[in-house]
Amino acid sequence: MSVILIVGLPHGGTTILRKIIGNIPKVMDYIEEVDAIIGVNVNLYLSKIKNTEYEAIVIKSPFTPTNLASLKHPKLKIVYIIKNPYDIYGSYRLRFQSEDHYNVYYADRYGIGKYEFLVRMWLNLRNDPDIFTVKYEDLFCNEYAKVKELVSWLGYSWSDDIVYSKRI
Repeated sequence: MSVILIVGLPHGGTTILRKIIGNIPKVMDYIEEVDAIIGVNVNLYLSKIKNTEYEAIVIKSPFTPTNLASLKHPKLKIVYIIKNPYDIYGSYRLRFQSEDHYNVYYADRYGIGKYEFLVRMWLNLRNDPDIFTVKYEDLFCNEYAKVKELVSWLGYSWSDDIVYSKRI
């Protein structure tokens, strides 16, 4: 059994990626978001799939942890998703329709300086065997080549149902 944690920035693609991975047979799609900044209780999530037909559970956090050591666990695989910051901003603005809300919530926590810091930090970890890094923009091109690579990295076989499900 394993836990698959997807991390990124708010409006950075964590939800769609969680849904795609949740379409893999034997992977439970866990809808609640977790606060990866505080840490992930891997054993708690493993207990949710104990005595079920699932082999793994996929969870996500729209917050990018800066303390990777707090996340290390032998049964934890981390998927880091990067999205163009202009697209993140546009998504955020569409949802909240308010420059004030963006400035109060998002810009202070995830402005371009923080975005650059987090992306550089995670890119420095791209050779870690327990971390898979993917760009949001690569998910849906080249006949899902990056999604297929991710599915293989997770130890599962590809099926078109993973991306063509009505659940997405």
